[in-house]
Amino acid sequence: GEWWTLYQEVDEDEREAMVAALPRPKSGNKRRRSRRKPKADHAS
Repeated sequence: GEWWTLYQEVDEDEREAMVAALPRPKSGNKRRRSRRKPKADHAS
C-alpha cells in the first residue's frame, strides 16, 4: 500500500518512526545491519 511505498523512500530515522507508529508490536528486530554509511562500519 501507500505506507510501504513511502517507507521505501524515506531515510532510516523516518523508517524507525514509521515502524514505531505501526499498530502491530515491533518484533524486537532493530535491524542495525544495513547502515547507509559504510565508513561508520569499522569505526566502532
